[in-house]
This record gives sequence, C-alpha cells and structure tokens, in this order.
Amino acid sequence: MKKFRLSNVVLFFILLISLSCSRGGNLKEFNLHDISKNEDCKTIPLDSIVAGTEVIELDNSEDAPIIGAITGLYESDSSFFIVSDKKSIYEYNKKGKYIRQLASQGRGPGEYLSVGGVSVNNDDRSIAVFDFPSQRILKYDKDGNHISSFKPKFEDTLLYLKSFFPYKDGLLFYSSNNSARVDMFLFNQEDEIMEPVSRKDRNMLPEELILGNLFIFGDKQGPYIYNYFNDTVFVVKNKKLIPAWLTRSGNLRIGYDELFMDRLGNLGRSVLNMRNVIQGGNIVFFMYSLSDNIERKRIPFLSLYNIQTNSYTQNVEIRDKKDSLLTIGRRDLMFQGNTIKDIIVIKGLPGSDKNQVIIKFKML
Repeated sequence: MKKFRLSNVVLFFILLISLSCSRGGNLKEFNLHDISKNEDCKTIPLDSIVAGTEVIELDNSEDAPIIGAITGLYESDSSFFIVSDKKSIYEYNKKGKYIRQLASQGRGPGEYLSVGGVSVNNDDRSIAVFDFPSQRILKYDKDGNHISSFKPKFEDTLLYLKSFFPYKDGLLFYSSNNSARVDMFLFNQEDEIMEPVSRKDRNMLPEELILGNLFIFGDKQGPYIYNYFNDTVFVVKNKKLIPAWLTRSGNLRIGYDELFMDRLGNLGRSVLNMRNVIQGGNIVFFMYSLSDNIERKRIPFLSLYNIQTNSYTQNVEIRDKKDSLLTIGRRDLMFQGNTIKDIIVIKGLPGSDKNQVIIKFKML
C-alpha cells in the first residue's frame, strides 16, 4: 500500500510539472507595462495599421437626443446603438441619422434599469439587451417592439451575471467576481438555455471590493477572453476555456489580500486598472490606467499587441499625417466594430460642444 501511495505522489508531481510547463512554456507572452517607460510615448502612423476610415457625423436636429456619458457603442449591419449613462439606448443609421430610443428606463414590461450589454442579430435584426439589476435578457424586434424577457435561474443563488459578448449564434455571459476563473455561460437564444463554460475558483469575501473584470474581444466566431486576475488570455473551444497567450502584469495587479477598502488606499505602489480591450485585425488595443496611490492620480495608456508577429508596443498614439480628427489616443472611447476588421471611436468635433462623430477604422 505504501509503495502504491508513493508512486501516486510521484505521478502527481510529474503531472503538475508537465502541466505548468505546457501552460507557460508553449504560450506567447509579454509584459503589459514597464513603469520605467511611462514617459516614452511612441507615435504610430495611421496608415501602417489602418486600411481606411469613415467619419459619420451624428444627427444634431431637434428630434435627436442629448447624449450623456457614453457607456456603450454597438454596431450592426444597419445601425449604431449608443448607450447613454447606462440607462438609454439610442439607435442611429449608418449615415448618422437618429432613428429611435429603444424602450426606456423603468421596471415595466420591456423596460430596463441599467444596460449591461446590447447585441443585434443581423439575420432578423432583433435586438437583445441585458438589464444588469434585474438580471433579465430582453428581446426586441427590428422596430424596437418588446418581444420577450428571460431571467436565467442558477443553483448558486449568489451568482450575478455582469454582461455578455456575442458568440456565434448565442451570447457568452460572464459573472461579476474576483476570481481567476469566473462563471461563464453560453446562452442559446432560441431555446433560452444557459450552458456552463467556466466556473469560478474562489468565493468573494463579504468585505472585498469588486475589482475583477472580464474582457471579451475579437471575432464573434472565436473571441478572446482576458481576466484581470489571470495573466492568461483564453479562447473557447468545445465549450471550454483554452489558454492562448499570457499577458504579464506582475506586481501592478492587486492581490486577493489587498481587496479591502483600508488596504487599497495605502498600497504605496502603482496599480494597473484595465479599462477596455478590443481587437481590430491582428492588433489588440489595451486601454488601461496606472494609479499612483502616493500622488493620488491616474495616468491613461494605450498599448498595442500584434497577435501575428507577437510584438507589443507600450504607450502609443496613432496619428494620421493630414487629419488630426483621425488620431487615436489614450483617452479616446474605442469599441469593437461589427466585424473583426473594424474598430469604432466616438468623439466630439473640434470647436463644438454638441456635434459628435463616430469614426470607423478598417484595419489592415
């Protein structure tokens, strides 16, 4: 019996070592940020990564709404959907003309309290909206009429979904949790079934502040998944998470023992806060800020990773030779476009406090 147990122990350690080597040794990796290079901003020529641009000026007529803080921008084959202050969804056509407000804020049928995500089915142009507070998935037809509402039920009564990403013919939902592996589910819109893809590996403590966030980006047929508490970027295969590459954040990431109000304000070091991650072609855009807890300030950064060449460039600004409006900077609001080749940016026109434009960049 002792010999059997000893062999099992040896086998366990051999397996553990082999898994560790396969996880780190065969994956591409890079460091997200080098503090010593904070001041070194590199200018990237726009035409070196972008094939073409389109500037769409948004409707500014009396019928058009006053857009507040933009918390989401989604593109379909025929429209743009702008989420304002998480409580209003405005639809514009591809020329920038205002079409309608999709439903309204409230607790009634077809209404939402806080928008956690929007997705458009390009086949029938139906629209799915996730209402974060009520945890309901609302569905509307192409004319904005409410069709149905669905609230998933889980055995874990403390599980709370945060948002989703369009994945093939379904929606890939993820939970809000400080965990290296969060709860993820694939929602089949036709059958209204939630299938598990990943399960969290730890429960949050009651005193913890929620800092964990998941970023899903790229192609709807095969998106990438990045988590603040995990250096690994994953892909989904056969409804399982498979490691794709490593993004090292080192001691810039907050540890689990620091997720408390009394400790966060006294870390005495810089902390990396990821704001968004999107993909255009082979380029992944990392938008993040570096918090300096000593000087009480946040410095925004934009960095690029080329998936094909495995090259990473920290702290960049992308400039056009002629038109400054086409500059992509570290403070710009950037979103995933309708295809893997597209990224979209929304900003105000120079010298105007009213007119806003959507700029669509077609990547090489």
